[in-house]
Amino acid sequence: MTVKEKFDAVVVGAGPAGSATAVRLALAGRSVLLVDKAAFPRHKLCGEFVSPECLDHLVELGVSMDLAELNPSEITKTVFYNTKGKSFAIDNTWLGKNGQHAIGLSRMALDTALMNRASEVGVTVMTNASVANVRSKAEGLIDLIVNTEDAEFPVEAGLIIDATGRGRYIARQFDGNTSSIKASQVAFKAHVAGARIETGASEIYSFRGGYGGCNAVEGDVSNLCFLIDASIVKRIGNDPQQILEAVVCSNRRAAEVLSGITTATEWLSVPVARYGSLDPAPAPGVLAVGDAAAFIDPFTGSGIAMALQSSELVRKAITESNDLVAIGNTYRRSHEAEFGRRLGICRALRFLSSSPRLADTIIAVLSTSAPLRRSFARGTRTNPSKTALDRR
Repeated sequence: MTVKEKFDAVVVGAGPAGSATAVRLALAGRSVLLVDKAAFPRHKLCGEFVSPECLDHLVELGVSMDLAELNPSEITKTVFYNTKGKSFAIDNTWLGKNGQHAIGLSRMALDTALMNRASEVGVTVMTNASVANVRSKAEGLIDLIVNTEDAEFPVEAGLIIDATGRGRYIARQFDGNTSSIKASQVAFKAHVAGARIETGASEIYSFRGGYGGCNAVEGDVSNLCFLIDASIVKRIGNDPQQILEAVVCSNRRAAEVLSGITTATEWLSVPVARYGSLDPAPAPGVLAVGDAAAFIDPFTGSGIAMALQSSELVRKAITESNDLVAIGNTYRRSHEAEFGRRLGICRALRFLSSSPRLADTIIAVLSTSAPLRRSFARGTRTNPSKTALDRR
């Protein structure tokens, strides 16, 4: 494959944040290279809950019709269960606007559709490829090497955009935050058949040392994922099925729903070392989107939404200025304005839910009041009635 030598932007990582950024920049007239280390299609560890505020973004990105043909599940509510089976429900229309519900859709389907769309709008896409030797040049450009199995390509770009997820593999080369952080939790995910979840619901189960979730996706299967303290994994062993039976199913509702399931995919697992935001613009010409900029607690169901929203913030910052410092400052301010409040609320909720007794109490209290539940749901969003798309 012949790669163009110079690009306005190189995006590293073809998840929702990276591919959406590539599409938006290409539609704005920029030349873009999109690189991902994986071969596509591929599964990805994720809750696979596409919240209502994502839907307008998917329309704007030009993939909504293709995704609708896959018949994703409609998710009208999210139900949180404490260890004893006590629950409260969030109406998912509270998370968006115009009465839209969430959908359950595999990352395999979503990521493939967005990457294909990027190719359609003129993005040069390279998979099974990695980026190395990234360095800034004095004239404000960035040099890098794209490596494939049998060749390497020198590339010059005006901007490099890190969409590599929590690992932040590009941005951390510039922000001085290269030290490894010991993971405090481990996440697991598989598609399963036979889960007896309530139709139209995404179910969240709390248990000692973590929580899990299950919702239907396309293809008559459900996505099951759970997040658990690394110390428990070390004690029990890194066997997802054993952890599921011994820990996750200590939640009464989880045991009822998940007994008798069969796995339809292999289990995936990743360590989780950090939550919250890091500098989304660590150096002139270097920007981070999605989880590479800020990782929010999975129970909020807003990870994919933040990926798509941050891609729009990057697009706006880049198209409003040609000055690299101004682009970084604009993006940093808009990122904080869009996500700072919700990340702070989630940090407080994470602390409160660290004790199973407190988590059970929170669920018991919220189960008694719809206004409290609505405030809880909207607190994990900036302003569902006025999205980044509305504020352009």
